[in-house]
Amino acid sequence: MIRSTGQATLLAVAALFAMTTAYAKDIVVGQSTALTGVLASSGVPMRMGAQACFDMVNEAGGINGQHLRFISLDDGYKVEQTVRNVKDLLEKEHAVVLVGGSGTSNNEALLKEKILANANLAVVGPRTGSSSLRDPYNPYLFHLRASYAQEVDKAIEYYASIGFQKIGIVYQDDAFGMDALSAAKAALRQLGMEPVFSSTYERNTVKVEPAVKAALAAQPQAVLLLTTTGPTATFIKLFREAGGASQLMALSITDPASIIQSIGVKHARGLSIITVFPSPSRIDYAVIKEYQAALKKFGPADAQPTLGSLEGYLGAKVVVEGLKKTGINPSREKVLQSLESLSNKDLGGFRVNFGPNLRAGSNYVDISIIDKHGAVLR
Repeated sequence: MIRSTGQATLLAVAALFAMTTAYAKDIVVGQSTALTGVLASSGVPMRMGAQACFDMVNEAGGINGQHLRFISLDDGYKVEQTVRNVKDLLEKEHAVVLVGGSGTSNNEALLKEKILANANLAVVGPRTGSSSLRDPYNPYLFHLRASYAQEVDKAIEYYASIGFQKIGIVYQDDAFGMDALSAAKAALRQLGMEPVFSSTYERNTVKVEPAVKAALAAQPQAVLLLTTTGPTATFIKLFREAGGASQLMALSITDPASIIQSIGVKHARGLSIITVFPSPSRIDYAVIKEYQAALKKFGPADAQPTLGSLEGYLGAKVVVEGLKKTGINPSREKVLQSLESLSNKDLGGFRVNFGPNLRAGSNYVDISIIDKHGAVLR
């Protein structure tokens, strides 16, 4: 068959248009997290850090010629809304991967309803250390955090090392709280101890008055707060104002910057916090220098480095590293496989390690403390 010059030109233009369209198509990264409600102080910084990372990558030309489009939806820490959001991200926005979703129960629902399994959808950096999301093993959650059990072990080990015997516990009444409580009791039993009190509060509230009363009555040497940021702040304020003098330690999901902003340095000072990432001021880490530069350039004018936004940035960084290996127009399955291949990956001083049967990407655990000036010290 002989084509005219005009036909050949049209075919060439059509082919070029098709190639350009293929390269121009955005890669959609989704997120469902708490941007309002009691956990917004954690969700908003995580979104900010992730957005700064993606903006930096887009400015440099994107990934394999494609730009990243980050869609973050508010679930208010409510399980039902998380499910609706993720379905929308899959069906309407065609997201190929999720990053940084909050909540043990929220992520459990995505697994229970087989939303992740049916879509072959990876979630990078879920903001939870629950053992229920690690055991039994599932291939869809790529953890950047150490487990709550590892965090609690670190706290109990520290208190035992300074001779504390009277340790109390405040925990959230949900899957997260029960998981952390179980780990804390197990760690104490190994040392021949039991909690001098344990008290709970309702999820998605800051109604911790009964826990404050129980702590004041028991007079423990230390209280382990298995709580989220809002309830942690409220407990500390009420406990200190009522004369409580026990040492207080919170898990890593408590954001120290938000605590200080909420209740002031006077009440916040002395609070110890388990950390599962290096300090956001550690410029000896190349990735943290990179994060600080991205936050300064692409974040709000008043943005300051925090653990929350650093966590969001690191999650986005892992997503980017996975996407680099997938080629043009990556599928969800290809993204999952690429993330799985990130074995002992150095992100710039902070390493993650994934594999065919490995989703616990990091075991980093440390303890920091808020000093009298509001600085967070290791």
